[in-house]
Amino acid sequence: MSPGTMSLNLSSANTANLYSVPKLAADGSNWITYKERILTVLGTRGLMRHLLGTARRPPAPPVWPRPPRPATPLASASTAYLKKVEEAETKADEYDQREFAARQQIYSTISDTMLLKVKYLPDAASVWAAIVNEY
Repeated sequence: MSPGTMSLNLSSANTANLYSVPKLAADGSNWITYKERILTVLGTRGLMRHLLGTARRPPAPPVWPRPPRPATPLASASTAYLKKVEEAETKADEYDQREFAARQQIYSTISDTMLLKVKYLPDAASVWAAIVNEY
């Protein structure tokens, strides 16, 4: 097959293989290659800021329903407020999903013993720092 006829679309099976990282050996014997692979995969998935601790959590969404205020004649004010709430909630959800994706990539490649050590840490960056300190 010539390069011109190759498809640039990855199937879901190929994508899964692309993000596959062999488990970190309990004794750390594969630490060098593990670290390079996990950094590459998280970079490919756009999750490096979560791993490095530079991703900023978005501000909390405004309170909804809106706190009582004097009656306003404009219904559009409530619609605009609701839109701001929904946008803020969407940003918070996206942040959380990316944080959990980074954690999952790490959790799926470490031993259960290590997972039990790091599972209560507050974010993916803290989990990664604990693993780096271990090995």
